[in-house]
Amino acid sequence: MKNPGMGQRQSDWLGIPLCHHHHVGSMGIDTGMGGAVGVIQWEWMFGTQIGHLLWVDDQLKYDIFEMAMVPRPPEKLRNA
Repeated sequence: MKNPGMGQRQSDWLGIPLCHHHHVGSMGIDTGMGGAVGVIQWEWMFGTQIGHLLWVDDQLKYDIFEMAMVPRPPEKLRNA
């Protein structure tokens, strides 16, 4: 599976579990902070999306990147 382009759907295996507040609430990556600038601000405040995804992968007994059939991102992208 190749990485999707803009407007295409990513694998469900690569979804980041977020609470309502951080997904669509006032501090939400999708609505509360608004648009592309909101995503940059959200990542600055809470860590990168890929860093969160790497953390989630560490908590599971299977590799979500393997399940999604995409290469594992480099560890240097992990949130500090």
